[in-house]
Amino acid sequence: MPMVGVAKPTFARATHAVAVLREISARPVFVTAGMPCADAAGLVRRMARQVPGAQALRRADLLARAGPLAALQESHHLGL
Repeated sequence: MPMVGVAKPTFARATHAVAVLREISARPVFVTAGMPCADAAGLVRRMARQVPGAQALRRADLLARAGPLAALQESHHLGL
């Protein structure tokens, strides 16, 4: 399964990162992937338009930053 990376700051060494401008933000996110980056950028763009998709990105970010307990607590708080 290909991995897709999404980050708010630019990737310093990732010259292949694709900027994706989301409808709700003036600042893009940067996408890299183990698949064609244009395809991954399209997936992220579509995901950002959908509330459950945006929640998935938010939860993945929280999990990476704070660990599984914090992600579980937020899920419970949001009723997921």
